[in-house]
This record gives sequence, C-alpha cells and structure tokens, in this order.
Amino acid sequence: MSKNPHPGYKGVEATFTTIPQMFQRVVSENQGIETYFVKTDDKWNGTTFEDLQTWVEGFANGLKNLGINEYDKVAIIGTNCPQWCVSDFAIAHIRAVSVPVYPTLIPDQAQYVVKHSESKIAIVQDEMQLAKILPLLNDHECDLNKIIIMDDSYSGLMQ
Repeated sequence: MSKNPHPGYKGVEATFTTIPQMFQRVVSENQGIETYFVKTDDKWNGTTFEDLQTWVEGFANGLKNLGINEYDKVAIIGTNCPQWCVSDFAIAHIRAVSVPVYPTLIPDQAQYVVKHSESKIAIVQDEMQLAKILPLLNDHECDLNKIIIMDDSYSGLMQ
C-alpha cells in the first residue's frame, strides 16, 4: 500500500448516495486540508476544502439565480482546472445536469453538443471556447440563453 501523498487527508467511506453528499462529507472530514493545486509564479498553491465549499455553494446559488432548476442542462467547455470542478459540483448541488463538452471540438461540433443537449447555460473556459458557441445565443431553435466565462482576464471584447 502506498503512502498518502496528501498528509491529513482521511478519504471517505462510501456511505453517501449523491455527489453533493460525498462532497459535503469530504469537506467536513478534511477541514484545513488543501486541494486543487495550481502553479502560480513557480509555486503550487492549493485551495482549502472550506474555500472550495464556499465557491461551490456560491456558484450553485448563482446558477439558481440565473434560472437553472432541477434537471436543467448546463454545458461546461474547458480543460481540467479548479473552475471546471467548481462548476460541475455546483451543477450537481442544484440537481441540474452537467454536459461536458471537449474543448478540442471544432465550433460546429461544440455547437451541436450544446444545442442538442438542450443546455440553458454554457460555462466556457476562455475567449476561444466562447467564440465557438456564441452564435447559439442568436439561434431561436436553441435553449442556450447565457454564457459564463471562467477566465477572469476576459475583457468582454471579442478579438
């Protein structure tokens, strides 16, 4: 058996029945432990489980305020990053459905997935992913009515 590379992390016995229950259990049993490490300025910085919980619950509330209800579909288009995970957990917390879309798809393919999944909102990583699905906002046969951009540096102006 290998040594746990995350000191203090206890793991979880599978006594939950939903992803949100699992998430809440992991958070409650791992207070003060960091997760989701991102390299910034040659240093790996983690996020505590408590901060992750705050982000997930806040984003879940935001999605509800934008009109996402139980069983509604929300597309996520981006690479593996903490924001992708927060989005997915938040969607699960409000009993909506995540629609993962590969970021490597060409625009026609990404649009097909988003349109035919009946996604009401798309969460995109950056301007490149935004450009792929932005035309769907004007498609009256598509359920997509909002796009959320994960990239904090996005200026709101398409190049």
